[in-house]
Amino acid sequence: MPPRRTSTKSLAYTKAERDAFTRDPMLFRRNEIILPSTGKKWDKGIEPWQEEHIFAPLDEIKPNGKWRYSLLYFELPRGHAKTLIAAAEALRLVITEQEWYIDVFATDKDQARITTEFIEGFVRRNPRLAASVVVERNKVYCKETGSRIDVMAADAPSAYGRGGLGQGYMAICDELWTWKNMDLWAGIRTGAGKTSEWRILICSNAGVDKSDETGVAWKVRKTARRKTKTHYLYSPKGPVAQWWIKSGAPDDLKGELPLPTYNRLVMNTWVTAGENVFTAEMVDAVMPKSRTPIEERDPRFFYVAAVDLGLVHDLAARSVGHWDSEQQIIIIDSLRLWHGSRQLPVKIADVEKDISEIFFRFKTRKIVLDPWQMMSTAQRMGKIVEPQWLTTQYRQQISEAFYQQVVSQRISLPYDAYLRNQILELVHVESASGYRLEKPSGGHDDLALTIMMIVHWFGDNIKGSGRISFSRIGGGEQAALRPPVEGEIRGDPRSQMSEARLRDSARKEELEREEAALLQRVAERMA
Repeated sequence: MPPRRTSTKSLAYTKAERDAFTRDPMLFRRNEIILPSTGKKWDKGIEPWQEEHIFAPLDEIKPNGKWRYSLLYFELPRGHAKTLIAAAEALRLVITEQEWYIDVFATDKDQARITTEFIEGFVRRNPRLAASVVVERNKVYCKETGSRIDVMAADAPSAYGRGGLGQGYMAICDELWTWKNMDLWAGIRTGAGKTSEWRILICSNAGVDKSDETGVAWKVRKTARRKTKTHYLYSPKGPVAQWWIKSGAPDDLKGELPLPTYNRLVMNTWVTAGENVFTAEMVDAVMPKSRTPIEERDPRFFYVAAVDLGLVHDLAARSVGHWDSEQQIIIIDSLRLWHGSRQLPVKIADVEKDISEIFFRFKTRKIVLDPWQMMSTAQRMGKIVEPQWLTTQYRQQISEAFYQQVVSQRISLPYDAYLRNQILELVHVESASGYRLEKPSGGHDDLALTIMMIVHWFGDNIKGSGRISFSRIGGGEQAALRPPVEGEIRGDPRSQMSEARLRDSARKEELEREEAALLQRVAERMA
């Protein structure tokens, strides 16, 4: 006889099992949560700090049978499984509690998706969970208990009316430090009180600027510290998760992140908004006074330019730089500024004339610019221009690339007092998706911005072994700007060298022909 199949329904948790999970929540966490990283039960992965400071407060019961803490604020460093803890707790309540409504408020839609994927993963890896709950888009519910989870973005419309729908209510708030909507928090807090059993669980990093009147986290945090009978706050000073410490990530990040970001994410310390990022020593190491601008092309290198156009209030700026594959360093060669005013704005024609001149002088392969006020320029110059809208995401990308190059001293800047002051004045701005470097209030970052754009371009186009790839101006093909490295061509090493030289020679002639034709086309367009 064929083996008897086990029905899906028979895999579902029985009432006795659910009651056991209610009496001992750690029984559920240890045996029913299977971790995504190992595929094993959470049992041996739970660390002492989690038992003492996370699960013990979550599970503590008063003599009347009610939970002791109605609001729990877990302020944890990066790498301490905040989303995993929140998703596991939501799933536990759905399995064990009758007619509970659990709302998970993620930072944004992307984080909401991640939280949903955690819950879906727990269910997928455990057949018994899969038999006990139904997973839909951003919603999970259990037919046996009548409880449900809804995952939504914290930027969603008001949370008013969310509480009071069942016998109990829990709001799980992810990365509260990013919330600016006090109305949303008020809706959650007042809605929770509509049921006799309610809890609010907060899992967040340390935040930015305690004095920010629009921020939610610091206000809630102060309340949690004050009302110790009903509120619980856990905020370790630095990493405590052994898996995170042993990975070496905290030490690695210390050299990769600006100090304010490192202090907030890794050391779990609140920081002040608008802190300066670079010290004079850091800037002087990449901008020695002996380093002068280079205004002539070196035929060994390929050049990229970047332009930031300001007509009245901000200055217009242009930089040119190249990548030296032997030294493994980005070298900024040439800088230029234009000062405008309300009475005499910067002329776009003057900037275009300069772009044309540097094209002929350096034979620039790409010119990166914000098309906001230069769309017509970009259209006339064609594929040599790479438009980059200065979105928040792009600002974060170029900021991180620039910071890394300065810290690792893999950039060389010509000495310029104005540029030096701009870099020293750059301030650190944090958001949920990362950090960016910006000008201070009333300041300028035009010249520094063009250098960041060049650094980011090379970072995107430098491939392994110091090679660069870029879309050729005619045809969109990928061209390697360095001879093949050893091992790329099969066969005898001596024939490799000769074949490489033949190809490099032919490639050089081809590029020179393309450059000549390109120069002619650009001259015609700019005429």
